[in-house]
Amino acid sequence: MNHYNRRLGKKSLSNFLIGFYQEKNEEQEIEELESLEASVYKGLISQKEAKKALSSIKGLKEKFQSSTELFKRVLSLEKELQRYSEEDFVELDDFFRLHRGFA
Repeated sequence: MNHYNRRLGKKSLSNFLIGFYQEKNEEQEIEELESLEASVYKGLISQKEAKKALSSIKGLKEKFQSSTELFKRVLSLEKELQRYSEEDFVELDDFFRLHRGFA
């Protein structure tokens, strides 16, 4: 580490580390977004989980505003979560999910 301090300078090393950790955090948030998308689009999310996810998705919207593609994905996911958080939709969806194999 001392070698890097001399070569890069303390300020550039700290900037490098900050950038590295921000990139890691963004990768984790993208993975979280993809996991949530998969659950929602496969219908594997409950009404309670949808309401909880809606509150946490606001942070993702702010985080991904600079990336057009990710921001659009977050907005699309937010619409789906709003549908899932509505009671009537979830009950009807659960009914069809339960009887899908019998049709």
